[in-house]
Amino acid sequence: MQLDLIEKQRSSEHDTKPLSKNIEHFRAIHYLGSKLRMLEFIKSIADKEDPMQGAIFDLFSGSGSVSQLFSNSRRVISVDIQEYSKVICTAVLMPCSDGRLIEYGEKVRSSPIRSILEEALQPLISYERKIVEAGNKNNLEPVCNFLENCSLYSAIENSSSDCLPELDGALTNTKKAIGKLELMPPLASIYFGGIYFSFEQAVHLDVILQEIKKAPENYKSTLMAAVLSTASDIVNTVGKQFAQPIRP
Repeated sequence: MQLDLIEKQRSSEHDTKPLSKNIEHFRAIHYLGSKLRMLEFIKSIADKEDPMQGAIFDLFSGSGSVSQLFSNSRRVISVDIQEYSKVICTAVLMPCSDGRLIEYGEKVRSSPIRSILEEALQPLISYERKIVEAGNKNNLEPVCNFLENCSLYSAIENSSSDCLPELDGALTNTKKAIGKLELMPPLASIYFGGIYFSFEQAVHLDVILQEIKKAPENYKSTLMAAVLSTASDIVNTVGKQFAQPIRP
């Protein structure tokens, strides 16, 4: 078992600027067990016990709120076994401030992968829009059926379901289209589309992830942390927690 350590020196030859000297309370993602609401208390205790502003060792750093808080004034070492925490804490403590990061928005918008994935997922995107319109007119049966049966992963693993015929057709056509792709599988769409995100949102996430894979290594953590933070904000779940998708 290996733990990921991310160290932020208070000052060194290769030091980078903190995320923001004006932001002390920063929520990277919505996270059960986040220490965000305890930051003032944690800081007051640390400053009382160590007024000389020594190093902080942030065990179980999670979403990085404690690490980010102290990174403006102390040497910080973050540790967590989870990969998402490594990504976020690396982005927070050692951010890449290269102006070329801004270019990635345009890279995603103009990516040829976008049209390929949108075409492959179009049956489900179109059907999802249709049932949303039906729901707005108080026809909730197709909405409920969609929420129960729209998982592309379940459809790929097990063709039997109780979905309505039109949804079944959309899933079948999308499975066939994905099977013909010469790309990395669109994991956000397969695992999270329709349940946690709309299929259109999931496609956008997949395009971004594909572009990040091609980015230079020193950009990847900052870009991936931005994706994780955005996904955490837009996810359609109870309390923004991935453990509780919306159910009819």
